[in-house]
Amino acid sequence: MLHHLSTLIALTLALTPLHLRATEPSTPTKNLRQAIEHSLPFLVSEGVKWIEERKCVTCHQVPFMLWSLQEASQRGFAVDQQKLDQWTDWSLTQSLAVGDDGIIAGSKNLDGLEQLLLAHGDSPISDTMAENYEAIKKIILDGQQPDGAWKPRGQLPDQRRPAAETMQVSTMWAILALAYPSQTEETANAIQQARTWLQDAKPGLSSEWLIVRLLVENRFGDPNQTKKYLEQLLQLQNEDGGWSWLTTEPSDPFATGQALYALAILSTKNNNRAIQRAQQFLLNSQQKDGSWLFPSTLTRKKGETVATSIYWGTAWATIGLVRTLPD
Repeated sequence: MLHHLSTLIALTLALTPLHLRATEPSTPTKNLRQAIEHSLPFLVSEGVKWIEERKCVTCHQVPFMLWSLQEASQRGFAVDQQKLDQWTDWSLTQSLAVGDDGIIAGSKNLDGLEQLLLAHGDSPISDTMAENYEAIKKIILDGQQPDGAWKPRGQLPDQRRPAAETMQVSTMWAILALAYPSQTEETANAIQQARTWLQDAKPGLSSEWLIVRLLVENRFGDPNQTKKYLEQLLQLQNEDGGWSWLTTEPSDPFATGQALYALAILSTKNNNRAIQRAQQFLLNSQQKDGSWLFPSTLTRKKGETVATSIYWGTAWATIGLVRTLPD
């Protein structure tokens, strides 16, 4: 009798989806806080180095330093707020500067502008910064295509996925950015036009496509669609607890951080097991210097692990851990 019972239990576990199992203990909050604290000096040192040497905002470096530090600051981590404000002001001023060609710098980096808006979120800011954020929104609005989409800029069109998918992802990030902290009639109309353009979009090859689609649906769309996309995201979680940027590849910090960010926004208790497994994946894969390794998303890099991709992945891992840190 006991033999049959143990066999039945083993069979039941084998047939239970991994994200529904609760056999592992939850990750201690202390360990999560230590991982976040360990990543922040890396993000600061490499982010400031980029500012001093490259003197450009980019779509993968400076905005993500600001975003990760802003998230950490809001959760009580030790962040030099004066320096954070200075770096934010520098980024806004740099983005709004007019070059020798008469073109506003930020108009060449719309994805970076969107990230600056998302990094700010609902945080309090000065009147001057508020004016600069509104100017940035105007640049993004002016960059919308007649069909409602936004074209990816910089190195993003060279990513290892179909060009149409990258454009859809850029458009969905633009939608989310324009929604913060509030909408005007102009931004609401732009968002609606973009959502109309996205109606017939086919699912992408990257988990990022699914994550931002989930976030857009959660913010503006049908709850039934949101539930469907959430179920698909949970099904994509790998056995090691992580997610993959391209769903056919191994787990990475970029996709895992983005997934945690989305799950935190949805904040449903049913996701706790998936969150804990993803947190543990990030704890297990963090490097000695506080970073996470992440292969480049660019075709010409052929999946190489380069400094910019490491930074991008580390920032998303940090954001995801901060967002899902237990109270």
